[in-house]
Amino acid sequence: IGVAHRVAVHKLAKQLTLALVGRAEVFSQQPFTAFDDSEPEPDIVLAAPGDYATAHPDRAHLIVEVADTSLDYDRETKAPLYACSSVDEYWIVNLAQRVVEVYSEPVDGQYAKRVVHKAGAVIAPCAFPDVRVEVGSLLP
Repeated sequence: IGVAHRVAVHKLAKQLTLALVGRAEVFSQQPFTAFDDSEPEPDIVLAAPGDYATAHPDRAHLIVEVADTSLDYDRETKAPLYACSSVDEYWIVNLAQRVVEVYSEPVDGQYAKRVVHKAGAVIAPCAFPDVRVEVGSLLP
């Protein structure tokens, strides 16, 4: 993990954790149990509040991957995995192109909607529209 990747994950995790106290659990670089029983370790998982002492989350409002060298893998392998796992929303913080790709509306193992946001835009998780994230704040 490079510095830009680490910084983006840290900034987003910190912002979401502070904004969602008592409303969601924010996991950073920890396992998520996918529909096929695999356990990817997304950069960020927003899960419902609960006790995860005996099991990893298997449902998520939002999963975020920060991509520098892993962009193709995050788009072609992880996006379908998360869509099949009924993850409502998936973000890729694309460091190379300095954008955040927002995927939503999972249908038949794919996300039906993709919107790209550049620095200067403000985005919010669908489950928490009051939690606003400035795209530029996540980019190097």
